[in-house]
Amino acid sequence: MSRRQRWRWWAAAIIGTMVFSIALAISPPSVFGENAAGPLVPVDSLSAIQPRLSNPRPHNLPAQLSRACRSIAASESSGPGNASANLTTYFDAIRPLPVGYLLWTTFPISVYVEPLIDAHDALTALWQDAAASALQDWGRYLPIEVVSHPDAAIQLRPVMPPLRYGADGTLRAQAGDASYSFYLDPSEDTQILRHRFTVLVKPGQASRQLEASIRHELGHALGLWGHSREPNDALYYSQVRDPSPVSLRDVATLCQVYRQPTAMGWPLTPTEASAEP
Repeated sequence: MSRRQRWRWWAAAIIGTMVFSIALAISPPSVFGENAAGPLVPVDSLSAIQPRLSNPRPHNLPAQLSRACRSIAASESSGPGNASANLTTYFDAIRPLPVGYLLWTTFPISVYVEPLIDAHDALTALWQDAAASALQDWGRYLPIEVVSHPDAAIQLRPVMPPLRYGADGTLRAQAGDASYSFYLDPSEDTQILRHRFTVLVKPGQASRQLEASIRHELGHALGLWGHSREPNDALYYSQVRDPSPVSLRDVATLCQVYRQPTAMGWPLTPTEASAEP
């Protein structure tokens, strides 16, 4: 094959890959959330409800996470010979929002795993197995319930994430992406601020990489809204050849996040109109 022929072959391959990626990225939107109990509050309208937000304050930790936090604390205090002694976290990389930290306040956390359709049976099984394994990893620390309908707190979708511009200004493909939205959940005579997450993960990856991508994006959705700089953490900012499971640093950081004050899960103060008898 001549140099010109090789160049044409590579150009065709690259263009074909980009077309395939874009086609998957613009797949039909999910019906996730259309039967929600309360009206959605778009992110850009948070300023409208800012005066009604409760003063941020912490919630009680769920029992599973509380046990894990106590275990880590006990290990750290047992002396330098312990593997988790002097354990550091990457809490300083977790980004709070105007409402506080994005953490869950009602449990179990519902997760809907969207099935991979119109694919080979082996790929379908790979997707389901990888999702189940990643959910089991996080389920050791937070109560998680897999539900059979899309009107859930977290929706895990086998969809190619949108292309993003890299630091060098070029469009790059992603293995996964997580995004959130807020909504008001009516409870008796008040409204409670809650959130949802949609997680997109590129299907068709090798088994370990697919599981790592799902585990990473679920970590964002569960409260770790930031990245670690250590490659042995599930929330490491880049893909690695030999991905790690949920690390003690991941869990220790999760403990810190769930101890933080937040306006999530607390009732909003009534408006003047709704407060009138």
